Amino acid sequence: MSEGTEGACEGCGRRGRSQQEKTLVKRKPNHEEQEPEPVSGLSLNDTLCDVILVSKTAIGNREDMKAEGKRSLHQALEMNDLCVKDDESELFVANPPGLAYGRLPAHLEEVERKMEAKEKSLDTITKELKSRQDENIVLQTSVHKLTQSLALYRLSRQRFISTFKRDKLGTSSITRADREIIDNGNNLVHGGDANTDAFLYTGTIVGVRRDTSAFTQLYRLRPEIVETLGK
Repeated sequence: MSEGTEGACEGCGRRGRSQQEKTLVKRKPNHEEQEPEPVSGLSLNDTLCDVILVSKTAIGNREDMKAEGKRSLHQALEMNDLCVKDDESELFVANPPGLAYGRLPAHLEEVERKMEAKEKSLDTITKELKSRQDENIVLQTSVHKLTQSLALYRLSRQRFISTFKRDKLGTSSITRADREIIDNGNNLVHGGDANTDAFLYTGTIVGVRRDTSAFTQLYRLRPEIVETLGK
């Protein structure tokens, strides 16, 4: 082989190797070039948000459901446009079926706020109800005392009239009812009635008595204790 031929072969070999090297360089993976292009206006360093893709798959054995689930998600991604939603400070990306799932956190927070407001309102109502119940007990006690006092007062007034008939109009003018009224009135006036007498010390009547020692010596108990026992 001549020198020219050899030089040509060597040159061809160099060109072949150079072309092969260029080919290898082109096929060499370049990780920097494979990085995804950022979306216009966004940076890969920005805060992340959720991406929600929702689809459905048939129910079967686990492996078939996994395979069908992947196929269904891929199909949903190809067929549906994605939406970007800002639902009360909760930013997310979702396909149309996934929008409801993206709104769940904000919805749950709203439900929790309403529940807290309801609990506070219920607590206030419970306290008011307890206060009204206490007031009702006090009022019932007062009504009972007033009713009792009125009955005793009516009896004393009836005794006064029946006594007047007996003493001023003569015994012939009084009836058996008058005699019963006088007897009951005498028992009321001259006999003991711890409950009624206790009301003279603890009630809200004008001229309430203050000599509790006399009551205690008579009944061996203080007026407020007798009142409690009589309820």
